[in-house]
Amino acid sequence: MKEKEEDVLAQIEKTLLRIVTHEDSPEIVFVELDTGGSTLPGEGIIPYLNLTGSNVLEDERLDAAIQTAIEEDEFGYILDVLDNIDWDEFEIRLPALYPNWPKETEKGDEKIVACLNATFQSHKEKFKHVKKLYFYTADNFNFIKIIDKPA
Repeated sequence: MKEKEEDVLAQIEKTLLRIVTHEDSPEIVFVELDTGGSTLPGEGIIPYLNLTGSNVLEDERLDAAIQTAIEEDEFGYILDVLDNIDWDEFEIRLPALYPNWPKETEKGDEKIVACLNATFQSHKEKFKHVKKLYFYTADNFNFIKIIDKPA
């Protein structure tokens, strides 16, 4: 089944809103571009979007963990200080946003960031408890910060 760009963007918005309105009010939302093998014959590796809503564990400091993760080039330092609340992994298929994957990724990234920004701007009340909303590519620390309050 071939997804349409507008359907994929609507799915991203719906999933993001579901995560930020979770009853445990996640403070941290990571939106990660990742790849995985498709189950459809001939598709090979395609991009997916993973969203995770978390809270920082008691007595931990996320900003310090992010800095250490960057210095050590190890994302695990970030995961070690988070309590995952709600997530959506390998459900949002992105070929419609990245038709020339893995080339021209900037165009797809721009569409996702615009969608995240628009969702945040249109529903600010639902994001009042969110301290960080970051978009990034798996295993890459070039975070695009949609929301970035101290955490």
